[in-house]
Amino acid sequence: MKPYDSVIELGQLMLKNKPKVYPVIDDDGNLLGTICRNDVLHAIDKHMRANLKSSKEHAAH
Repeated sequence: MKPYDSVIELGQLMLKNKPKVYPVIDDDGNLLGTICRNDVLHAIDKHMRANLKSSKEHAAH
């Protein structure tokens, strides 16, 4: 996984495959860190909450 890859796509990949931890590498193949299922779930939750808040604020105007 690259740092700029979609967390949503990674979540879908995690549903299909067994690994629960994926390496994050740069374009030169250097390891930057790892991302796990919990990280993905938190990112998706944060994204959904931000969109919900934005929708509510937009509807109030």
